[in-house]
Amino acid sequence: MKVSPVDLNLLAVLDAIVRTKSVSRAAEQAGMSKAAMSHALARLRERIDDPVLVRSGQAWHLSDRAEAVRERVREVAESARALLQPEQAFDPQRGVREFRIHATDHMVALLGSDIGAELEREGPPCTLRFLPIQPDDATHLRAGRADLALGVFRNMPPELRTQALFRERFACVLRKGHPRGAGPTMCSPSRSDWREPTPTASRCAWFVRRSCSPPYTISQVWHPRVDADPSHRWFRALVASVARKLGRTSAADARSRADRFKRIGAGGFTAARSA
Repeated sequence: MKVSPVDLNLLAVLDAIVRTKSVSRAAEQAGMSKAAMSHALARLRERIDDPVLVRSGQAWHLSDRAEAVRERVREVAESARALLQPEQAFDPQRGVREFRIHATDHMVALLGSDIGAELEREGPPCTLRFLPIQPDDATHLRAGRADLALGVFRNMPPELRTQALFRERFACVLRKGHPRGAGPTMCSPSRSDWREPTPTASRCAWFVRRSCSPPYTISQVWHPRVDADPSHRWFRALVASVARKLGRTSAADARSRADRFKRIGAGGFTAARSA
């Protein structure tokens, strides 16, 4: 089947003609010269096989067909203009939307409650859903079943968009004076060692932390299909803001608790012990 090309500029010409019933006024409305409008009207007449505008004495009148489609032409032209306009900014105080994040349990524990609290504060009509994810699984992002993926991604498809949020590492958290604290860096599955991600561990300054993994990057990933969507851009910025706050808060808490520990002394802590 051969598709006949359609000059959509003729829609704007027809809309201007049926609105003004005048070639000169239609040209002015469309931002064209009178000669250009006359030429476009000639092409329109040939295209639809109708005179569109006819002279009657000293006045111009629409043809019967042009008069019959007048309202439809206006509606279609306005819809086309709206379709080609940039999308309006997302208003989180009024917009109703569910945001779906694919994330591991670790990411939910680390960022979930803070993202939920920030979303409730900044976009009360919106809802949030966390869904489990497999390593480097882009299936749900591609299918539109997830808006974002949060985690450590090393082999995601190249067409996906990625934003690094913060650097992280795992650490062994040991009580002050723990016998393993003096040895080489290690992670043990023994219940006598605490193993927590550093944003959590950094808040426990009365423990000795020993790094047990190289740094890795926590990122948010999304499909380019939603890259320019106003609501999605707003939500990505919210997630990034929460991640930055987490990093700043963890560092400040670590310094505060370290100072407190120095004042209390090694024998003064009452937190749950690791052995």
